[in-house]
Amino acid sequence: MNRAGVETWLLHLARARRREEFDFDFLVHSNERFAYSDDLAEAGCRILPCLYHTNLVRHALAFFRLVSRNGPYDVLHSHMQHFDGVMAFLGKLAGIPMIISHGHSDSRDADRGATQYRRFYFRASRWSTLAFAAKLAAVSDSAGQSRFGSGWRDRPNSIVSPSGIDTSPFASISPDLRVKLGLPASATVIGHVGRFEEPKNHRFLLEIARATVDMDKSALFLFVGQGSLLDEIRAAVVSRGLSEHVRFLGERDDVPLLMTSVFDAFIFPSIREGLGMVAVEAQAAGLPAVISSGVPPEADICSELIRRVPLQCSAEQWARTLLDAARSRPIDRAAALQKVKSSRYDVSNQVAALEELYRSARPAGAAHQAGLSYLRP
Repeated sequence: MNRAGVETWLLHLARARRREEFDFDFLVHSNERFAYSDDLAEAGCRILPCLYHTNLVRHALAFFRLVSRNGPYDVLHSHMQHFDGVMAFLGKLAGIPMIISHGHSDSRDADRGATQYRRFYFRASRWSTLAFAAKLAAVSDSAGQSRFGSGWRDRPNSIVSPSGIDTSPFASISPDLRVKLGLPASATVIGHVGRFEEPKNHRFLLEIARATVDMDKSALFLFVGQGSLLDEIRAAVVSRGLSEHVRFLGERDDVPLLMTSVFDAFIFPSIREGLGMVAVEAQAAGLPAVISSGVPPEADICSELIRRVPLQCSAEQWARTLLDAARSRPIDRAAALQKVKSSRYDVSNQVAALEELYRSARPAGAAHQAGLSYLRP
C-alpha cells in the first residue's frame, strides 16, 4: 500500500465506503510499513501481512490461518494479475463466497517474451481464475484481454470496472507552489508522474526531454515517483546534459496541486497501460496531456486536453506536440473537473457500484460483511 495507481484507488474506496455496512481488510506480502498505513488505519481498515508468496505451500497455509483468525469473509477482491489464479483457488478452498479477479495491466507484450515455465504459469493462472472467480473485472478492455483472454467480454460474469480518483483535491490551486519549488517564473514546466519501471518508458522520455530543451531552453521537466530504474534514469540525465532541465521530486502526496498549480503540460509516453489513471488526473486538473497509444482510449474524457502521439514517432515530433500543448490557450479548468466528476472515474460514483456487487455475496439475513483486498507484492 505505497503510492501507486491501484493502491491510491483502493484507499479512496476504503474512505468512501459505508463503514456501517462494509469492513475492508488489506492482504499484503510484506511486514513493512507502507506509505498508506496510517491512512488505512484512519479509514478503519486492517493491513494483514500474508508472507511466503514465493513458496506456494507456505503461502497457502499462511492464507488459511489468516482467514480463520480474521474472517469469515464474504468477498476476496484480488488485484495481482497472474497471481490472481492462485488466490482464486485458495479463496475457493477457504470457502469465501465471492471471488473477484481484477485486471489492472496490459502485460501482453511482456508476457510474450516470458520463459516457457512462466508461460505455463500464465496459462494455469488463467484457467484457475476462469474456473473459480465469480467475477472477471478489468479496468479496460485491453486489461481484460491481457488477463482473461480475447473473448473475455462474452463471458456472463465479466465486467469493466475502472479505477477511479478522488476529484476533490483538483479544485484547489496553490499560487506560490512554483516559488516554493524554486522554479524560474519563465520556465515551461512539463510534468510526468509514474513509477520508474519499464512500461513507463523513461528512456524515451529523456530523448523527448533532450529534443524539447533543444527547441526551448526554458523547458523544465519534473519527474514524480520512485522505482527500480530511478538510479539509471538519474545517471542518464547527467550523461545527456539535462541536469539543469530535469528535477526528481520523489514520491509526493500533493500531485493534484502540482498538476493544477505547477505543470504547464503533462507527458505520458507509456509503452503499455491497463488504464493510465494519472492521465485521468491530468484531465481533472485541466492540464493538456500528451500521451502515447499505449494508454487505452477509455482514459480519454476531455478530448480537448488529450493529444495522442504514436510511440513510433520521433522524439522531435513528441517535443513539438508537447511544447504546442504547453503553450496552448488554457481551457476552463472548472469545466474539465466537472466532466471528470460526472464520469465513471470519480470514486464517489464507483463506490456505490462496487458496494452493490459486494452485497450480492452477503448471506441471507446478514447486515454486515467483510471484504479482503489482495494486493500485488
